Amino acid sequence: MNSTKFFIAGLMLLGHLMMGQNTAIDDNSGVVIVISGGGKVSYEKGVKISEEPEFVDTVKVNFDLDYSAIDRKLESNFEIEPIKPPKLVIMEPLDLISKNYFALGINDFKTAPFAEYTHTTIRNKVYNGGFHFKHFSSDMRVPNTARAKFTETHGGINGKKILERQILSTHIDYDYNTFRNYGFDPAVYQPIGKEDILLHYSVFKGDFAVTSTKHKFNKYDYDARVNYAQLYAHHNIAEHVLGFEGEIGGKYFPNGGIIDSLPTKDLAGNWQVQFKADYLNAKDSSKSNSSTLFKLRPNYKVNYKSLNVTVALPIFFNTNNVRLLTALPTINFDWAVAKDILILYAGYDRNYYRNYYLTYMNENPFIGSDLPYVNTHVKFDFQAGLRGAFTSKTTFNFGLKYQNIGNFVLFVNDASILGNRQFTVLTDEVDKQQLFVEVVYENRKIKSGVLAEYNRYQFANYDAYHLPAVFAQAYAKYNIQDKFKLGADLFYYGEQLALDVQNVADPGTTKLLKPILDFNLNIDYKYNETFGAFFKLNNILSTRHQRWNQYPNYGINVLGGIYLSW
Repeated sequence: MNSTKFFIAGLMLLGHLMMGQNTAIDDNSGVVIVISGGGKVSYEKGVKISEEPEFVDTVKVNFDLDYSAIDRKLESNFEIEPIKPPKLVIMEPLDLISKNYFALGINDFKTAPFAEYTHTTIRNKVYNGGFHFKHFSSDMRVPNTARAKFTETHGGINGKKILERQILSTHIDYDYNTFRNYGFDPAVYQPIGKEDILLHYSVFKGDFAVTSTKHKFNKYDYDARVNYAQLYAHHNIAEHVLGFEGEIGGKYFPNGGIIDSLPTKDLAGNWQVQFKADYLNAKDSSKSNSSTLFKLRPNYKVNYKSLNVTVALPIFFNTNNVRLLTALPTINFDWAVAKDILILYAGYDRNYYRNYYLTYMNENPFIGSDLPYVNTHVKFDFQAGLRGAFTSKTTFNFGLKYQNIGNFVLFVNDASILGNRQFTVLTDEVDKQQLFVEVVYENRKIKSGVLAEYNRYQFANYDAYHLPAVFAQAYAKYNIQDKFKLGADLFYYGEQLALDVQNVADPGTTKLLKPILDFNLNIDYKYNETFGAFFKLNNILSTRHQRWNQYPNYGINVLGGIYLSW
């Protein structure tokens, strides 16, 4: 009974709940939606924008269109202007090259005038060459001395052939010069005749060279040269020098091991081997000499950023009676503290060279005969200094040197010759210290510079004959509108010691030669590209000084003339 009552009550409650809800069925998806509460049930489907919308045009209009194009040229209202080439600022513009140059001059002397002629090819990428001739002489009198006449004559030819990988070049030169032993008083030494004072020498030189070019197939840089020199001079002097010299080098820097741990991108290496061999055959009135000097210099240069270090092993060997074989390493470096502005450099080096009549005459033309063939050995050569630029137009270089030299050559008057008019040679070991400074200023109009040296010599047995402690040189050149070129030169030699061979009682005594101050002026006037004139005024101060004992220089003298170029 009770169960029946509970069942009837449940049905009545369920019916009541169903009457309080709205029910809707979606016909498309079959989803039944039940909504609680009263009211009318209704729903609308969502409107969704298509991902690819479509446009349906219900109105279509057709046009019958016929068209054509008409070409018409339009005139522009502007003009084309050419672009001018840029102007390059060149400090030293290229001068117009003329194939021929001829100059003729006169002076206040009595000899033939000054003459010069040059012929050359124009600039060429394949070959060039030419020849040159020059003559100058003087017969100016110097008070209280013998006749001081001299002549200088030079001729030479040159040629160059430019190939793809090499450059071939040759030079042939000939000089014939005469001098006089005028360093004595002819009134005192009357037995000395004209034939006794005449000095002359002829020199023939020739060479042929092969030099590599910057070509992609050239793995190495090389230069090889064969040269020959011949000297014939007074007192039966004859010399022949045949030589070969060259160098080869390339780039190389090792790798592997500890090298790979270094910043190799900033490291570079270059190797080079220099070789030179000279065969000398010489004789004079009393002796002869024949020997060969070999020089070998392998070196290696390392570059690291602004630092360069070069290590070398110079080897010298001489085949004469006093044989020498020496090989000791050397080192040189330079460090750019500030690129192109300040460079610090230092190094230790060595050298070895021979002295014979040709080298003597180049330094002192008043030498006699029977001179020794001397081999000079630079055992120690140290130098250090600074070079760089004060401004873009002013450069400088100053530093110090210390050298120890064996068989250093000194010139002294020969006491065995009447009038002491000729010079002979002494040799000694010397320690030489030097301080030097050089400053150069250049722009398009002005070129000028100053060089000064202070030297100190400590000889083992002799004094520093004809070696001034102070030497200075200054020059200036000024270009005025490419019409006038003014130039001035100033030379200064400090006091010099000379051997006083006239002191018979004490022949080892010395005498002091006064300082030398030589001031020269020259003017060049260019009328046009073909014609011009020149004027030179030497020793303006007309000082009476002596570079070599007993040989006073000329006083004031002039040289003027004209020149043609075409």
